[in-house]
Amino acid sequence: MYNINISIIMKKIFSSLFILFIAVQTIFAADVITKDINQLPKGARDFISTYFPNYELQQIKIDKEALAGTTYDVYFTNGAEFEFDKKGNWTEIDLQKTGEIMPKNLVPPFAAKYLKDNKFVNEYVTKIDRDKNGCEVTLNDGKSFEFDSKGKFKKMDD
Repeated sequence: MYNINISIIMKKIFSSLFILFIAVQTIFAADVITKDINQLPKGARDFISTYFPNYELQQIKIDKEALAGTTYDVYFTNGAEFEFDKKGNWTEIDLQKTGEIMPKNLVPPFAAKYLKDNKFVNEYVTKIDRDKNGCEVTLNDGKSFEFDSKGKFKKMDD
């Protein structure tokens, strides 16, 4: 009679399936580089034309990930970089290389209030990163401020 340990067999099956999944994801996760703005979701195109109509497109990197979905990294000739999710919602606006001030209506109100209340009036926002956990706002002097998903201040980094 054979003494078969089911847990060992299950671990081997799970390991094999996991390796297969990673291999398939790697095969289909190729980046696409384009200059065709029509490859962006409509929301991303509308955002750019509304807030940054004079920016000249350098390239778009379309990153397709099996688990994370598609993201779009947009690069402009002036050094600005934006990132959009698969629906065309912006997740990052980076104007640090341009020296430009972030349009005020893009800065989350809670961040603008925090900066004003804490006397950061001589600095200006040059970068915003946001995700489901909150956002990070960076000023022209390099200070960054993290806020949770409800807009509550978490920490500052110099």
